[in-house]
Amino acid sequence: MAFLRTKRVKGIDYLYLVEGRRVGGKVIQKVIKYLGPARRQDLRVQYLTSADLTIIHDSIITRYGGEKGTIDSGYLDFVTASSMVRHETATTRRERILRKAAHLLFGIVSRHPFLDGNKRTGFEAAEQFLRINGFKIACSVEDGRNLAFGISTGQVRAEAEVADWLTPRIRRTHFRKGLA
Repeated sequence: MAFLRTKRVKGIDYLYLVEGRRVGGKVIQKVIKYLGPARRQDLRVQYLTSADLTIIHDSIITRYGGEKGTIDSGYLDFVTASSMVRHETATTRRERILRKAAHLLFGIVSRHPFLDGNKRTGFEAAEQFLRINGFKIACSVEDGRNLAFGISTGQVRAEAEVADWLTPRIRRTHFRKGLA
């Protein structure tokens, strides 16, 4: 199981995605990926956790059918943690949030961390992330379905393509709403 680890060096906190592994008779922490400074560059951005993704997935499976379960919980930890530190160089808050939503959507749909419902879960995770940060996706169900199928079949090959798709479809809401 992967988890976030903070390490303080000269007064600055740094984030690492680590995994506990048994070597001989001892458990050691193996760094999977360095995630950058933990300063949470924009505290106004709200993030989803891997537990939130699991709740979203279970809700979708209950509502529409399919098999509940996670194949790769470590990836869920990774995608949520990496969404916190990626795209911080974007010039505006809107662009930063849009690119982080694209990261979640592309990551979940392309990596299939759940047994079933990855396309629906990826799209809903991006929608929830946008919603809690004051935005929404304005598109038809068919457009959203086409994007998710494009990611899963390899026609959409990068999260930058997802961000380009989202750009004209993102609308500002007048309030921030928590997870539904």
